[in-house]
Amino acid sequence: MLPYASYQLIGSQCDINKAVRGDRRHTSMSGGGLDRECILYFSKVSEWAHANIPHLWPHRLANDLRDPNSHLDTVCEVWWLSRVIGADFQSAEHAVPVDPINLKGKNFDWRVQLRSMGVTLNLEVKRRPGDIGRSVDVPKLKWKSIFNDLDKFPDSEPPNRLNVGCVRLFAPISRDVRLAAAEWLKTSPRVSAVALHAPGIKDHESFAVIAQPGLGYIEHLFSRPDHEDGTYIAPFWFARDIPGLDLPSARA
Repeated sequence: MLPYASYQLIGSQCDINKAVRGDRRHTSMSGGGLDRECILYFSKVSEWAHANIPHLWPHRLANDLRDPNSHLDTVCEVWWLSRVIGADFQSAEHAVPVDPINLKGKNFDWRVQLRSMGVTLNLEVKRRPGDIGRSVDVPKLKWKSIFNDLDKFPDSEPPNRLNVGCVRLFAPISRDVRLAAAEWLKTSPRVSAVALHAPGIKDHESFAVIAQPGLGYIEHLFSRPDHEDGTYIAPFWFARDIPGLDLPSARA
């Protein structure tokens, strides 16, 4: 047995007990990143946020942190902000309206100024728990769902304003994933780059930044995951389809 210090999100939509045999929907699974999370990951994000964005953490994000179905999204959003190099984090804004005149319209997750560079960096963060199927036995990449709704930005204005879509995956950043990101960028001119992270995966498949032509330098605006990020442990449970098995579900 692997030691796994975690906390459970009571009321999460993810629940192995709701699964039928062979069910591969993430809402029919339980485990790390689904209905519970690694304490090390949360404590690391919390420590960083207290030190760097005290004007937002935790009070401005409290409602989302309390909600079992938005808690993990919120922690992930802060983790991505912590990866930005050279930012004035006191300038960080959360849930920024795309159209300042329409405050009830679409918003993106972060806006932050980069010190001494005169650059405004906008981030939209997405967790894709449905991608966990690739870690089990669903090899087909559903790339459209990975990038869905990732382009909620005003127009980019390189080099002064850059828009980066940040995606948390649950399986390796394979060659197919990188190619899919590059193809998606061709149809999404507002997005300057896509940054991908798959915690707990071997190094060369755990982090990548794919940028629009001429904007490859965006990769250097993000620090790579550190040792603690790389030792992320997240066991999970899913229903198996085993002939002759009478139980409604089985652990894996």
